[in-house]
Parts: sequence; C-alpha cells; structure tokens
Amino acid sequence: MEANQFEDNAGLYVAALRLTQGSQRQRLQFRYNVLRRNAVVGASPTLNERTRAYAVLVMSSSNVLVDRNWLDNPDSRYEVTTHTRAFNGPFSGLPR
Repeated sequence: MEANQFEDNAGLYVAALRLTQGSQRQRLQFRYNVLRRNAVVGASPTLNERTRAYAVLVMSSSNVLVDRNWLDNPDSRYEVTTHTRAFNGPFSGLPR
C-alpha cells in the first residue's frame, strides 16, 4: 500500500496490517502513507489495555514492512502498536 491518506478518522484503529504469520509467500509493504488528525483512544481511555492494541496503526504480522510514513495524531494515545513478538521491521515514521 503506497501513497494513501488516512485523515480525520475515529475508532479503535485506522489501519490494521495483518498477513498469515510466518508465510514465505506473503509480504506487505506499507509506505509513503500519511496518517494524521486521527483520534484513537481505545475502549477505556483510563485503563492500560493488555488484550487489545489500540493505535492509529496496528501491525499484526512480522511480514509487514512499514517504511517512510507520516504519522501526526495528537488526539490519539498511541500511534503505532504491534500484536507480534517477532517484529522484523523496518519501521520509520515521523515522530511528534
């Protein structure tokens, strides 16, 4: 996925990237995208969620490559989170 704009969204996430974990044939590149002015706070803004990941960008597979994206979401508690323990990057985004 390249050169998309995800702006002014609200919910539990804006983009959730997931493929079959460990697949040698699947690969997703998420790059040159703009994610800004999105509001993601999760189900309970005061509790630290342990079972679900609430963020603007959720990565759930180690065969997802996230590179050179613009993230600017001041109304979101988290901008990026992952469900996988084996994250192989690369990841690059513009920090706040």
